[in-house]
Amino acid sequence: MTVFFKALQNHWKKTIPGLCLLTWGGHWIYGKYFDNLLRRAAGQEAQVFDNQHIPPNAQVKKATVFLNPAACKGKLWLLVSFYFSSVLSPEMYVRFFSLFSHGYNAVKC
Repeated sequence: MTVFFKALQNHWKKTIPGLCLLTWGGHWIYGKYFDNLLRRAAGQEAQVFDNQHIPPNAQVKKATVFLNPAACKGKLWLLVSFYFSSVLSPEMYVRFFSLFSHGYNAVKC
């Protein structure tokens, strides 16, 4: 153990950047782990709704759409407005969520 502290004392210029790098790496790995937990929980919650049976003659009143703005080379909003305008009726309430790298931004139509 004394050899370890002796090496830290003799090579302090190498130890400080190493500790900074180790701290930053631990923070980055913890962030990745926490994001994975959030995604897994959201997927399990969505799976509950996916397993529910909706009869074919049921009138759908609400819909939620999650959009990835990077999809289709950034032309996703154009495609959504073109193809969804014929499908959606005025009686339906639709929420569009545009996903970003730092959370989501709700855009209501």
